[in-house]
Amino acid sequence: MKASEQKFLKEYKIKLGPKTYIFQNIALEKSPIGKWTLSYDKMHQMMKAVAATILADKEKALSFDELEHLADTAELSMAKIADLIKVDRSTITKWKKGDGSIPYADSYCLKDKLPKIIFEFEDRQDNAVSRSTFWFEKGKLPYPKEGAA
Repeated sequence: MKASEQKFLKEYKIKLGPKTYIFQNIALEKSPIGKWTLSYDKMHQMMKAVAATILADKEKALSFDELEHLADTAELSMAKIADLIKVDRSTITKWKKGDGSIPYADSYCLKDKLPKIIFEFEDRQDNAVSRSTFWFEKGKLPYPKEGAA
């Protein structure tokens, strides 16, 4: 790619409740329709970096915003999260409607199980379409790259 075909974001922010995670000098790619975008792979790498930061603090209970981010990163529904830690699905709803905090025991269980799902995701073969065949625009659904199957 020519230097003139490259564009960089000074910073990209992922906001989770009161916390903001900032990524600097993010390379954008030109999409088939001529817009500068993040590839789905780059966006997922940033989401994984935030997930790693959240999961690293074993002493802190998760906020609901953090749980949603982890679920999105792992591509799990809240129903699957409930099954994973063996709580009723209504419990997840209560956490969301409540003060947004998740009991420490459940947080600890999630922080133990989710890394295996999030960081081994690339090894799973259950996705019919590779992530690298999509573009991501903030606030919009990913769309296929030109020539992607």
